[in-house]
Amino acid sequence: MPGQTDFEVKFNYKLTDWEEFHETLEARLAVLPEPEELTMIAQFHATLKQLDLVIKAAIAKHVPMSKPSPYSKHWWMKELATLKKVKEKLARRLYERRVVDGDPIHEAFQQARNNYSEAIQTTKVEHWTEWLESLDREEVWSANQLVTGPTSDCGRGQVPMLQVKDPITKVVT
Repeated sequence: MPGQTDFEVKFNYKLTDWEEFHETLEARLAVLPEPEELTMIAQFHATLKQLDLVIKAAIAKHVPMSKPSPYSKHWWMKELATLKKVKEKLARRLYERRVVDGDPIHEAFQQARNNYSEAIQTTKVEHWTEWLESLDREEVWSANQLVTGPTSDCGRGQVPMLQVKDPITKVVT
């Protein structure tokens, strides 16, 4: 579907309650046998497997999964959100003082607006460059079609033309 992107559901570590995670991890590690010197490779692999299972169980229990929108802007970053908030705050203050000539808020808003716009453009270019550099052999063809194809409004082809009927004659005009 146009406009959608593929996304991968991942663990969202930012939303983890780390205190509960640590409590669960400590409780599960306490069940494991006491550490001892490992003299054989088989012992090492068995101990590593037990430890890995304990950690994965704690992650599965306490770390929520991310639910990104397929329509999200993959180039968006938290720094852009911060710059946007600064710009919007200055815009509100500017509106309150819009009739005062020579107020430094006018210059501050213009600077914040320009910084925000420049950051968006820079981020988009960096994201595009990273995406192009990460292409494999099969994806290069798709990128070529994307770049050399005709520019169009994707929505235009999906929205049907409105047809108006004359209320008296019922003729489509």
